[in-house]
Amino acid sequence: MKKSRTAVILLLSLACAGSYILPGYTCTIFTYSKEGTVLFGNNEDWHNLTDVVYFVPPEGGRYGAVYLGQRYTDRYNPQGGMNEMGLAFDANGLPEARLNDKPELPRPHTWIAVMMMEECATVEEAIELAKSYSWGSSIRYQLHLADAKGDAVVIGAGKDGELAFTRLEGEGFLVSTNFNLADPNNGRRPCSRYDTASAMLSDIGGDDSPSLEGFSAVLEAVAQRGETINTVYSNIFDLKNLVVHLYYFHQFEEEVTINLREELEEGFHHEVIGQLFTPETRQRAREEMMSYIPDQEYPVALLGDALFGLGLALPVLMLALVFTRSWSGGDVGGGGASGGPSQFQWAGFLRPNALKVVFTLLLPALVALLVTRSPDGVLDFYWYLLTPMMPYYDGTTITRVFNRYVLLWVPFYLAACTLAYIASVVRSPALGEPDPAEEGESEGSQR
Repeated sequence: MKKSRTAVILLLSLACAGSYILPGYTCTIFTYSKEGTVLFGNNEDWHNLTDVVYFVPPEGGRYGAVYLGQRYTDRYNPQGGMNEMGLAFDANGLPEARLNDKPELPRPHTWIAVMMMEECATVEEAIELAKSYSWGSSIRYQLHLADAKGDAVVIGAGKDGELAFTRLEGEGFLVSTNFNLADPNNGRRPCSRYDTASAMLSDIGGDDSPSLEGFSAVLEAVAQRGETINTVYSNIFDLKNLVVHLYYFHQFEEEVTINLREELEEGFHHEVIGQLFTPETRQRAREEMMSYIPDQEYPVALLGDALFGLGLALPVLMLALVFTRSWSGGDVGGGGASGGPSQFQWAGFLRPNALKVVFTLLLPALVALLVTRSPDGVLDFYWYLLTPMMPYYDGTTITRVFNRYVLLWVPFYLAACTLAYIASVVRSPALGEPDPAEEGESEGSQR
C-alpha cells in the first residue's frame, strides 16, 4: 500500500508541475525605421481574455501612455504600449532562461516595462534603467523597445546569464518572435514567422514611400488562426506622430486610428478593443472563430479526438488478450488459482506504481510526436491534457468551458496498466507470476 500511495503522490506532483507547460507563444513584433518613418508593429497571439486599450495620463513627473492588454476585476495586465514621448514596448514569451541575480540592486516596484514607459523617453534611457535594477534569477520573455528617433533594442537573457541588448544598427528593421535573439537556443528556432516578417519588411525597405497597408500586410501574413490560439489584436504604433493603428482579431479589413495626445487629455479611461469596431467586423471574427470548432482544424484538437479512440481501444484489446490467456489456464491476476476469467485481479491491474506513472506520462509525448512530428506539438498536447478549463471565444464573449481532453488521462493510464502488465509477464518465468511485493502486501493485510 505504501508503494501505491507513493506512486499516486508522484503522479499528482508531476501533473501539477506539468500544468505550467504553456502552448507555444506566437507573438510577432517588429520595428521599422527608415527616412523619417518609425513604426512599431505587434501581433498579440493568445487565447482570448478581456482585451482592452487603456490610457494613463501624465502625473507626478511620469509620462502618459497608452497600453494594450487585459483588464481583470481589480487590475490591468499590460502587454504592450507607447508613451507620450514615442517610446514603445511589447514582449515575446520564451522558455525560462537563467539570469545572474543582482541582490545589490533594487527590485522594480512594478513590471520594469511599465517603469520604462513612465520614466524613459528613449531606448537609451530604457537600457540604463534596465541595468539599474535586479531582474531576478530567471526570465521567461524578451522585451522589444523602440523610440521616435528610430532606435530599437530587444532585451533578454544572454548565454552568460547577463542581460543582453540586441540593437537595431542604423536604419532598417528589427524583428522578434519566440526565440531569444541573444541566444537562439532559448526558444523556437527556426521560426517561419520571423523569416516571413523579415523578408516582407526587407521588400518594404525598397519602397520609396511605404504605405501603412504594407506593414499591416506583414502582420496579416504572420497572424495566428486556430481553435484556441489566435491573433486577438494587432497594433501599429506611429512613434513620431503618436498614433495607434489598431486591428481586431486578425480582421485587417477595418482599422481603428487612435490619437494618443487627444486620448490623454480625457484622463484615465479604457475601451474594450472589440467594441471599437463595427458590428460587421465583430461578426466576421465570430464566424471565423466558430468555423474552427466543428471542423476541428487545430492540429492538437484533431490529435485529441483521435486519441480518444486509440486510448480506449488499446486497453480493450489488452483485456481481450488477458481473458483469452486466462481461459487457457494462466493465473492472470497474480496470487490466485488458475482456470478462468474470474481469476483476473482488477485491484492489482489498476493499482498505481512507479512504472505505471512513467508509462502514463510518456505515452502522450510518444503519440503526439508520432502524429505531429514536432516537439512543439508535444508541448501543446501536454498543455491540453493539463488544463481542466479552457477559455472559449465565440467572437463576442469569452467563457471558460470544461476541456474534454483532460479525460484522456484515463485511457492513457489504462494503457500504462496494460504495458506494465505486459512487462511483468515478459520478465516472469510464467504468465501471471505473483508480484512478491504485492503478495507480501496481501499477506500483511490478512494478518
